Amino acid sequence: MTWYDDASHAYRKRLAFTVHHTATASKDVNITIPAYLDYLLENLQDSSTYTDIRVAGSDGTTAQAYDIQSGFSIAAGGVIELQSVSLVADTVKVLWFYFDAPTYSDGQTTFSPSSPLTGYAYDLRPGAADPLIVVTPPVPGRSKPRAVIGKHSGETIFVWWDVSALLAPAAHESHGHRAGEEVSAITQTYVLASASDVTAMYDMAEVRVSYTADGRTLIRTHITGGTSGTDYTHELHFTTSEGRTHVASALLKVLDPAE
Repeated sequence: MTWYDDASHAYRKRLAFTVHHTATASKDVNITIPAYLDYLLENLQDSSTYTDIRVAGSDGTTAQAYDIQSGFSIAAGGVIELQSVSLVADTVKVLWFYFDAPTYSDGQTTFSPSSPLTGYAYDLRPGAADPLIVVTPPVPGRSKPRAVIGKHSGETIFVWWDVSALLAPAAHESHGHRAGEEVSAITQTYVLASASDVTAMYDMAEVRVSYTADGRTLIRTHITGGTSGTDYTHELHFTTSEGRTHVASALLKVLDPAE
C-alpha cells in the first residue's frame, strides 16, 4: 500500500505534483498553490495553520520535508516549500501532497529555501477533444503504435496518457484506497521522425501528472509544431516505484487542411 499514513493521522485525499530539472542534484522546490485549486484548499481541515498537509516522495509513502510560506490561506492559496528534493538530470519527478486528515498535528520543517526550483501541482483531466491514450502492454510482434494522434502544424497540444493499467494496485484496501505501484518519474518524451529526435516539437518542462478521483494516473505531454504531411512517433518513457520502466508510443500525424 503506497498511501501515506502515520501513527495517528489518516489522510483521505492526495494530489500529484511534478518537478523538472536539467541536472542531477538535491534542490529546494517551491510549489505555488493557486487560489482556484479548490480540491486541495477547500479540503484542508485545519483552516488556520494548515497542519493537515503532508508531502511524500515518488513512492507515495516516504515523508518529504516541507514548510508553508507565510501568507498561505484557503482563500488565496500560496507557496509550499520543499527541502532538498533529490532530482535526476532531465527527468520529471513525481511527488505527492496528502491532506484532509480528521486529526492533525504540525509536520512542517522551518527552513529558508536556497535558489528553489518551481514545481507544479496539477488537478486537470483531458477535455472531450483532447487526445487521450489508454496505455496497455504492447502486442508481441507489432512494430507500429496502435494509438494515432492528429494535429495542425500550427497547433500546440497536450497528449494525455492513462497509464493506470500498467501500475499494480494494492492487493487489499486501506483507508478506502488501493494505491499500489506509483509513477516515480517521467524519464523522457520524444517526437521521432524516421528515428531522429525532433527536440523542437516537445518540452519536458511541460509534463504534468494528474491523479483522478477514480484512482487513475494520467501523464500529460506537450507537442508543438511539425511539418504538414509528415508522420512522427511520439514516445513516453517513465519509471515506477517497483523499479519498472515503461515505454508508450503513438503515431503522430501532422496535416494542415487544404484550402
